[in-house]
Amino acid sequence: MIGNVLAHIATELNAYVCRHQGLSPDIPKVILSPIMNPDGSIAPQDSNLVLITLVDVRQDPATPNIHNSQQHTSSGVGYKANAAALHVNLFILFTMYFDGDKTREALNFLTYVLQFFQSKSVFTRHNSPNMPKGVDKLEFSLETQDFQQKGHMWGLLGAKYMPCVVFKARVLSIVDTEPEAFIPPVTETDIVVQ
Repeated sequence: MIGNVLAHIATELNAYVCRHQGLSPDIPKVILSPIMNPDGSIAPQDSNLVLITLVDVRQDPATPNIHNSQQHTSSGVGYKANAAALHVNLFILFTMYFDGDKTREALNFLTYVLQFFQSKSVFTRHNSPNMPKGVDKLEFSLETQDFQQKGHMWGLLGAKYMPCVVFKARVLSIVDTEPEAFIPPVTETDIVVQ
């Protein structure tokens, strides 16, 4: 589900950027990609792109996740017991991966990313009909980081700093659709008197 959500955001942001650049939306200017490969090499094959990278997943503090609780759904002949949903926030890094001589273009693309989320900070089925299945709403907000936090993040990524911005996508509900148990209906009762 997380991959589908980020791919959907990449598609919408790519269409926005291409529209502002006068390009066909079939030209990839925004891609879902890590910055570095596990072997330390640079991941993207091309440059002059906006990279979308998931940098953190955190439990949403405003939406309690009740562990070991169950939700019961009637199936006509019994109940299905499923674990309660896990509500998480995604922290998404948008990196301007441009050649050194294209600094102005990189900063203009950074502006497009900011404008995109300023104009569309909430994604719903109404304004994004192609949202992945199981996602009804996502709210995006800018995450501000000080220099130290940014330095730590880039160190963890194993890359040199590039113009970037981090947005928080709130709240994604993760639900296992396979029931934990099937509870048959009560068909008889026994009363024991002592």
